[in-house]
Amino acid sequence: MGTCRPTAPPVEGRFRQPTDVAWDSEGNIYISDGYVNSRVAKYDKNGDWAN
Repeated sequence: MGTCRPTAPPVEGRFRQPTDVAWDSEGNIYISDGYVNSRVAKYDKNGDWAN
């Protein structure tokens, strides 16, 4: 079996292959972008990027 290589490098601020979405009790949104960017992005309940 060969090595799996992404077709393009990770790009800051863009999703490549989201794997799941979750919400917390305050309405914040968490999106896992797991295969290429390897991160969890957080947005507030209004959809604004939260650091």
